[in-house]
Amino acid sequence: MKLAVLSDVHGNEEALAAVLDDIEVRRVDLVICLGDVVDPLPGSRATLETLKDLAVPILRGNHEDYVINAFEQPTHPVSTEVNFKPVRLVAQTFDKNLIKTMKHFPLTLNLNDTRAGEILFCHASPRSNLQGWRLGNVSPELGVELDREPADTIVCGHWHDPRVDDWNHKRLVQVGSVGIPLNGKPEAEYALITATDKGWAIEPRAVPFDAEKNLRTYRESGWVHEGGPIAWLIYDELMSFTRRMGYFVREWMPSRNLAPKTEAEWATAAELFLESTGTWEKIKKALAT
Repeated sequence: MKLAVLSDVHGNEEALAAVLDDIEVRRVDLVICLGDVVDPLPGSRATLETLKDLAVPILRGNHEDYVINAFEQPTHPVSTEVNFKPVRLVAQTFDKNLIKTMKHFPLTLNLNDTRAGEILFCHASPRSNLQGWRLGNVSPELGVELDREPADTIVCGHWHDPRVDDWNHKRLVQVGSVGIPLNGKPEAEYALITATDKGWAIEPRAVPFDAEKNLRTYRESGWVHEGGPIAWLIYDELMSFTRRMGYFVREWMPSRNLAPKTEAEWATAAELFLESTGTWEKIKKALAT
């Protein structure tokens, strides 16, 4: 059995097309998507429909949940807070049928091969599409959860970090991101996973895609402007292929005692941060188009 496993498309049509072209020549038995097909890019609906038309099994990532909540719950934080404006733009392009489809995506998928044994797929971890391991770091609580799983190989997306770690007699696999790779290069990431007599063999793949066309689509949609300060940071990650968002929210702002609430406060913080990275002038040009 040979599998192509992808995750975290985030509405990037150019990157998904490049990965699907690469998969086509690999002669795989099954393509699996580990979630976050949608949000924050304008191609979210198109990427979801593409994978649906190909009958690709899709798991429900945290960004599917964001869009569902923005569509259905007007008082949910995703529907009211400034930092979720890009999610609301995505939700406006969806209809009830697509939302219903996403709500039925499972959190996990198990496969069993007579040679390689059992393998478990999830978005972040078997019980959560938001909390999981990263860079081989497993919390004590998550360790108890992973120990209960019969599968010796557990595969996730979520973190945009392609890597394989050995932990407590299990292999923990992260397949990276198709749509927002943070490896410093315009290369969409996925993994080929093949059953062998020695278990599941992991082959990370990195496929070049037209990153400039993706940026142009984002600019021309108007979403860089309409999405507010968080959209500026998204554009920066798409342009630099560097992890910015998590650092900005979890480290940069707290270190300066910044806790923005209003859009003006978010804009001030984002502008200061982007000036510190040297990319603010490029973001201003994108906002002007």
